[in-house]
Amino acid sequence: MAGEKAAKAAALSADPELQAILNETRQVQQDTLQSSRNAVKTLQETVVVADKTNERLQAQGEQLKRIGATAEEADEHAQEAYDKARELHKYKGFLPFSIKQGFTGGKKNSADSDYLSRQKELDRTAEKLAKAEAKAEKSGTAVLSATRPESGDAVEDEIDQNLDEMSRGLSHLKGVGLNMQTEIKKQNVDIEHIKATTEHTDYVVNSANRKIQDFMLIKIVKENLYNC
Repeated sequence: MAGEKAAKAAALSADPELQAILNETRQVQQDTLQSSRNAVKTLQETVVVADKTNERLQAQGEQLKRIGATAEEADEHAQEAYDKARELHKYKGFLPFSIKQGFTGGKKNSADSDYLSRQKELDRTAEKLAKAEAKAEKSGTAVLSATRPESGDAVEDEIDQNLDEMSRGLSHLKGVGLNMQTEIKKQNVDIEHIKATTEHTDYVVNSANRKIQDFMLIKIVKENLYNC
């Protein structure tokens, strides 16, 4: 066997053209190895950035949920204030004329109904997104580990390992990208929830203020009438 290898080496060294082709092949192999190393390094850096971005996005989603909960709590307090203002408004007394304020809006019952409809629609959208996310996680494919057979050539083996590492990295980035896409859609729904809640709260507060202002105005008018 050793004599065979020596004979082949001697034959190659005796053929300058073949030796040049082999040298060029080795150079291409080395260039490929260096390129694969650079690609793996860049991909690893990209994975780190993607993971950090995904973590920040998840934290932002949690923050939006907390804001949404606070907005709903504020809406409940506004509703309580409206109910108290409504009770107060019942005792405004009667006058032989009606007082209409310049600021008018739609009926509160209609506003409440619109608000509930929007919230139900957003809840249905959130539920669909949750089901799609669960389905994607269930049907997700596992990242394949390196299964390339060793060739006996250290350079070729390292290139193969780098290609496997790149495959795993790209699969990971794909999963992170899909997670981020789903998270952004969920956050859009949360933002719409917050928007709908704050708009409803604003309307309820304005309605309560109008009733209190109406009560105070009528009280002033009655006092003036009694003093006359």
